[in-house]
Amino acid sequence: MPQQTQIEKSELVEKPKLSEPFPNIQQYWTCSKTGLIVPKYEDENMQWREKLLKKAENDTKLQKDLLTASASSLLYWINTFVMTYHQFDVAPDGNRIESPHPHVPFITWEIQDELFDLFEYCLPRGKDVLIDKSRDMGASWICVAFLHWLWLFDDKAPQLLEMSRTESYVDQTGNMKALFQKHDYINGWLPDWMLPPDCLVGQKHRTKLHMLNILTGACIDGESTTEHAASGDRRKVILLDEFAKVPNGKQMRSATRDAGLMRIVNSTPFGAGTEYSRWKLSEKIKVFILAFHEHPQKGKGRYLAKKEDGSWKIRSPWYDEEDKVRTRQEMAMQVDRCDIESGETVFSIPNIDVHMALYARPPKSRHHVSLDPHVPNIDIPKAIQRRDIKVVKITRDTKGPLRIWPLLLDGRLDQTKTYIFGIDTSKGMGASESVVSIKCKETNEKVGEWRDANTLPYDFARL
Repeated sequence: MPQQTQIEKSELVEKPKLSEPFPNIQQYWTCSKTGLIVPKYEDENMQWREKLLKKAENDTKLQKDLLTASASSLLYWINTFVMTYHQFDVAPDGNRIESPHPHVPFITWEIQDELFDLFEYCLPRGKDVLIDKSRDMGASWICVAFLHWLWLFDDKAPQLLEMSRTESYVDQTGNMKALFQKHDYINGWLPDWMLPPDCLVGQKHRTKLHMLNILTGACIDGESTTEHAASGDRRKVILLDEFAKVPNGKQMRSATRDAGLMRIVNSTPFGAGTEYSRWKLSEKIKVFILAFHEHPQKGKGRYLAKKEDGSWKIRSPWYDEEDKVRTRQEMAMQVDRCDIESGETVFSIPNIDVHMALYARPPKSRHHVSLDPHVPNIDIPKAIQRRDIKVVKITRDTKGPLRIWPLLLDGRLDQTKTYIFGIDTSKGMGASESVVSIKCKETNEKVGEWRDANTLPYDFARL
């Protein structure tokens, strides 16, 4: 499987190394699949495209060669024929400015190449991909371009499905945020000899929430993410866009499993309790990170800053400017990809990190604890009254869910003290933990904690 090269958040405990120079945009790129050379500097790329299209206009042999090359190489097709639209650029000082040229050639960055390669790797293997992204990293355009390439060049008549939280974000005339308007935009710039018949806006094979390639039978359909969407469907690829904001995420995740060979889950975070967040942390899907510091403009001048808790933070001039005007929650959601702080939290994550750095320490011992399964529930109160510790099994284990901070006396906490238990129960389905927090009343210190995310409430009650 293609490996991702950029830094993940988990690596920031130790000082990471940032690749230099950045951005490192090569002037000419050689396609590994076709051997063809494509200029990567924007002005030169645009001029080269114009000359190539003019040369191919009346040359059917060249047209055929270009179609063959495009069908063979997704990246060649994108960097040669696909245009994209953006309204803002980033100035050298990090401030946002209006783009002087909103219609620009889609020239892929290194990190985008990695994601396209991952898509091509995962599709024939039936593997899903979840994109963990900062805002404005081109993720939706990447997803749309991949499906558009399949629609144009896959001769196996792929049936493709694109979904977002409302229909207006899937297909709405004039709304460039909508997925189908990106397809229309791409088609509007492609040469006529590359397009199937009658697929442009208003033509018979481009109707509401539907685009058909009459030459191959390939089609792209759109739906909003309702509870029963995609049920009974069969698709080669299903795109779930802005999935963190979908109200029926759990049902959608279940329904689309059987409906699609490959699912692409694309979103910025929207709190820790979303199905997107649970899926991302489940280790049941390949997660690809599109972080702001891999953006050629937003990451320019990137540097490392040490935080109060001793960990490292990647920043840049653009990040510094955004940090001045955005709220902490906005930064967490739109830039830092932080699930917890992008939602509503009682305490801010930086304050928690500082508190842990100052006061937290590892437990002196960890244990597994369980009640004898032969003891019926009705007899548990009697065993507690008798203080019958024989019905309780405790084993020491470095990975046990029970953490103890003080030294035990004869295997027990100091029995001259009084202890208070704070208990919070989860569903035990892996998304959040059930917790027992143990505090010493006399010293006000936390002395123990039991926590686990996969213990069902019934079993948790017997602890």
